[in-house]
Amino acid sequence: MNIIEKNLLGLSPTKARSVCYYVFRKLKQAKIFNDYSKDPFIEADSSAPDEEVMAKTKELIFSIEAAENTTADRFDDATYSMWVNSIFEFEKSLSANLAPTARVQKFLNRDL
Repeated sequence: MNIIEKNLLGLSPTKARSVCYYVFRKLKQAKIFNDYSKDPFIEADSSAPDEEVMAKTKELIFSIEAAENTTADRFDDATYSMWVNSIFEFEKSLSANLAPTARVQKFLNRDL
């Protein structure tokens, strides 16, 4: 089990996907965060995630930084790419495990 899986164990697929999204935003903005000071959790006035997603996002970021022995703003391109790819692969595995809702299933099974 890797760092991402360990940190997101027990979360619903929706919340795990949200954490992946916010970790990606944090990694993407890390190098400019001190100059830009944008909160990676806020896109618009009402878009802040719930407390569990925020807490798990921070835990995962700290775990990633601890694994690399440096802060995200100091990641080189290879390290950044490795973590972004790992997050992407984890999130992709969530999609494979999601059962479609009845409405989606009905749409997929329709006669064309």
